[in-house]
Amino acid sequence: MTALYELSLRDGFSRDDVLGTIRLRWTEPGASRESSLAQEITTYDLAARFREADPTFRLDAVVAATAAILRSEDGPRISDLRDIVDVVREDGGLPATDQVHDFVDLLERMADLRD
Repeated sequence: MTALYELSLRDGFSRDDVLGTIRLRWTEPGASRESSLAQEITTYDLAARFREADPTFRLDAVVAATAAILRSEDGPRISDLRDIVDVVREDGGLPATDQVHDFVDLLERMADLRD
């Protein structure tokens, strides 16, 4: 599972300020004990721009934005899909796999649909 959170930072944060702590708990299939992990997130961990973020994070964000548009109560807006395609074209840098290529191709075809 992937969870994405959008943060709006106020002015005045320094490069090593702690934003929060991520805590994960899970149990491996067949295991009897729970595992856990805690990691502080600082402003240093953040990319200044989308194109500077990790390629897998960029893919996750593109897929999540596409899903949000497609499940909109008002129905998908082609212009919003075009915005996502523009970001993918401009910034690129997504993982170079067949599945990613197929997803981007589908996204471009959906954006080319006419109302």
